[in-house]
Amino acid sequence: ELFINRGIVDSGGRAEGLGITTIEAMASGLACIGSRVGGIPETIDEGVSGLLVSPGDEAELARAVGRVVDDGEMRGRFGMEGARLARERFRWKVLAGEVARVYGELV
Repeated sequence: ELFINRGIVDSGGRAEGLGITTIEAMASGLACIGSRVGGIPETIDEGVSGLLVSPGDEAELARAVGRVVDDGEMRGRFGMEGARLARERFRWKVLAGEVARVYGELV
């Protein structure tokens, strides 16, 4: 019932892009906790579909996990809202429209 994405940051400080695994977890109805790196903050709506923590802060991550594990209502709410957000924001039609909009602004 819980998914944690700590994010990947390489030795050059580059972080993973969108965080597709987080979107998949949300679509599956899992509560999510993610690090504030790369595209993860763009997928998790803080306090709505999950929690965000500072990268590398193990104590903050442990507190977040404890909160979500101990609060079944919160976990369920995060799972339901995450599934809703995944359907609304991250469908191919929506994403393709965003890409087309950005290209239109650049041209």
